Amino acid sequence: MGEKYAFLSLHPIYEDEPFELLGQCPECRGQVPVAEVRHLGDLGTHLTFAPTALPETFTHDQGHAPTCRRGESA
Repeated sequence: MGEKYAFLSLHPIYEDEPFELLGQCPECRGQVPVAEVRHLGDLGTHLTFAPTALPETFTHDQGHAPTCRRGESA
């Protein structure tokens, strides 16, 4: 079986808004947004190359552990 990926979307979603790819926070291992994905090419780029930036929502996501230095309470 292949890899499985989880995504978030804003509600309501508008045509020009990206989905967010969920992945592990490098600090606390919580499931948090790690990339914005507008189309499959974005996902391919994220999987092929090291990410250069995290989405704006990364720091504020509730998936971080309460003690995570990269989370909102840091």
